[in-house]
Amino acid sequence: MKNTNTINKVRTDEITVTLRPDGIVHLYIHPETEISKNTLLSISSSLKQLVSKRSIPLIVEAGEFVSVSKEAKEYAKNYESEVDVISRSVITKNLAQKIIANYYYKNRTVSSPVEEFDTIEEGIKWLKSF
Repeated sequence: MKNTNTINKVRTDEITVTLRPDGIVHLYIHPETEISKNTLLSISSSLKQLVSKRSIPLIVEAGEFVSVSKEAKEYAKNYESEVDVISRSVITKNLAQKIIANYYYKNRTVSSPVEEFDTIEEGIKWLKSF
């Protein structure tokens, strides 16, 4: 049976990026992934495959034990300007994820609004306000 909540999806070993019918893109980082520069390039490529030349609302969710390599942290300084995101909600499920998300977004220049939420439903509601 086809999932009617999905228009299109890109899946790799590290991520699943789904374009929802409401135009929101859901980025899920698989458990135990170490985010590398290649992971960030894969995310960017996946976003471009799903939505062409328009700003997107993005919901970011990660599984347990996701980490970020030093190389990815350095590359992320330039990466944010490459992805065209109109607003971003970050779903955090535990204290470690909250700390990482808050640290990342407080120490990076991000041109679009970012909010952290406990549930996907809260994040989607906020994204739809744009």
